Amino acid sequence: MTRRNFEKGQRPVKKPIPQSRAKATSNELINPKAAAIFHALAQDHAQQYRLEILPEWQGLTQAEKENRKRPPLSPIDMLIMWEDSAANQCESPIEQMMLASLMFCVTGYGPWPLEIWTNDYPDTPAPNSVFITPQFEFGSYRLDLAIFGKDFSGREFRVAVECDGHEFHKSKEQSRSDRRRDRFLQVHGWHPMRFSGAEIWANADRCAEEVGNFITKLFDDDLERLGHTSGDYQKRELKKMGYVSPFDRGIG
Repeated sequence: MTRRNFEKGQRPVKKPIPQSRAKATSNELINPKAAAIFHALAQDHAQQYRLEILPEWQGLTQAEKENRKRPPLSPIDMLIMWEDSAANQCESPIEQMMLASLMFCVTGYGPWPLEIWTNDYPDTPAPNSVFITPQFEFGSYRLDLAIFGKDFSGREFRVAVECDGHEFHKSKEQSRSDRRRDRFLQVHGWHPMRFSGAEIWANADRCAEEVGNFITKLFDDDLERLGHTSGDYQKRELKKMGYVSPFDRGIG
């Protein structure tokens, strides 16, 4: 997936830092609870990276490495990526928390985490990857967290994760506006998933797990359309048949 796959004029954008915040460091702009969530998940990922992900990459042939374009993100790469996006793009602590949890959510088809991508990054997203763009502009709306990916058949999917910070103080008109927004996204091929601030604050990982389970179902449904189920045997058979996983790691 490259930037050319987005509709004309619908590119991921990174908002400029307001002058009043320009002198603040990233750590000063990140909610402590969001930072704690990221570091707890990153610690588990670091062990997985060392024991599983990196050895797998090192075991690939040169041709396989070239096909994947670049090596998997290291824990340090992910920390830099998350801190930059959390400080400069996310508009609230709950968005920062949700972004941290989504980066490490499990979708059932590989341990490689979801990366963040915007137009500010020099490289396009890795081929067959699933990635997150905070504050993505689509039509007249700005989506809190947009997730892009492809299924095994090569069809693109889009998930709009919305973080409602003042759910209990919404007026009827605001609620109607949210419903219009969700319908607009659905008509244009998006899968909107809305979470209240209370839900995210209480357990951001559980909210991210719901998103991960939904993405897994998209892949499972595609496997069924291809005549396969989602078991490990079927994943290995798909790999033999030449299907490429939506994740860098591949199937099985």
